[in-house]
Amino acid sequence: MSARQQQVADGTIERRRGRERLLFACALAIVLFAPADWRPPVGFSWAPFIIRLEWAAALVATAFGLRRADARRTRALLNLLAIATAALYAALVQQTGGPASPLFQWSIAMPAIVALAVQGHASAVVACGATLIPCGIAILGVQATTPLALAQWTLQVMVMTAFAYYASSTYRRALEREPAQPQPQPQQHPPRPNAEDVSAARLRASEAALAARDEFLAVAAHELRTPLTSLLLHIEAIERGVPMPAPSSTPIATQWSGPQGEQRRIAAVARQARRLSGLIDGMLDVSRFAGGHLSLELAQVDIAALTREVTQRFAPDAAAAACPLSLRFEAPLVALLDANRMDQIITNLIGNALKYGAGAPIEISGEGDEAVVRLTVRDHGIGISPADQERIFLRFERAADERQYSGAGLGLWITSELVKALGGRITLHSVPGAGAAFTVVLPRRPTTIVERRQSHKQRSTA
Repeated sequence: MSARQQQVADGTIERRRGRERLLFACALAIVLFAPADWRPPVGFSWAPFIIRLEWAAALVATAFGLRRADARRTRALLNLLAIATAALYAALVQQTGGPASPLFQWSIAMPAIVALAVQGHASAVVACGATLIPCGIAILGVQATTPLALAQWTLQVMVMTAFAYYASSTYRRALEREPAQPQPQPQQHPPRPNAEDVSAARLRASEAALAARDEFLAVAAHELRTPLTSLLLHIEAIERGVPMPAPSSTPIATQWSGPQGEQRRIAAVARQARRLSGLIDGMLDVSRFAGGHLSLELAQVDIAALTREVTQRFAPDAAAAACPLSLRFEAPLVALLDANRMDQIITNLIGNALKYGAGAPIEISGEGDEAVVRLTVRDHGIGISPADQERIFLRFERAADERQYSGAGLGLWITSELVKALGGRITLHSVPGAGAAFTVVLPRRPTTIVERRQSHKQRSTA
């Protein structure tokens, strides 16, 4: 066996072991989350618990069955597992309240979860989506749901299945795109590779894997962005035609029934779609930063006016989080910046403050002099320990408990990179339990990457 074939075989074995560990972990998590199904006044019920045990057993049986399976049998086992996962999840939803169950809102994401769990097997994603659609229609049909709601549900599952199918197929092609190299002629006494050659080969393999990953993220994010934009436009049109319900103290079952329930479902779909849009934008920014393809369009921007505009967009989220937003700008703050990137910086900082400072006011202030402008976003939330204050600006790093606060650990890293690209800096002052204050300092006319490239090009031409 050649070195190339041995490398491919080792990679395949490692992927199988990783998938097996993931299936075992999912089975354990399914059983451990059983107490989430215990809801007053019913309390413990055997039916949801038995469904979870059957689901976990299917995962464990599949993991053992994949150990000695060839490619054809592996595909069949994963397709059966995807079908069983969708059917058992639908049964669990029905046993825990049907459309009123919190699990029902997450059922749309099942194709994406299957795509992440069994990467590179697009047929399993299709099998999951095809099983999920009739199961969801059956659940909604029991509640005498309108045909429009059934059509919306079916469309959402089809769109999510298409997204997951494309991502899984693209990942599969990325693994198989490198052409097989011809086998070298056998030698009677092959030379033994030295340590330097082995280290260099491993380095090249790691760089190639990272490049393939970044390319996959960029392609997948670009392709997902176009249909998601259309979906968001349709959701916004529906929201304009249907007034959103105010917070209510009525029982959950009553809130999700009748016209009020339709309104709440539309609002829930809109929140998840916008969250997905934010994740895709983050993927695009990661690929741009990694490839050095960040572009800036500089113009005179009033940071005070832009901050007011962003704050207005956050008004519903701030009201839901019980976080009054206060602005303090004594005069316009005009600087030569990229308006879209500055909007992203402000959005990330306010979103971060709402997440970790819920229930307390948030203060946004700005000031400046002839050389620089300063923007400060202060919350009164959980705060950040001194040991974590440098780490939170790194990629995929977080200081808070992931079980309580969702996120991918990219927001502050992207913000820091954008501030650096605009020639500025970001600082943090925080005391645990007393909130955090992020201050962005930007020059009024920065020497950005774009300006340096333009000046270099002009000198080269001259």
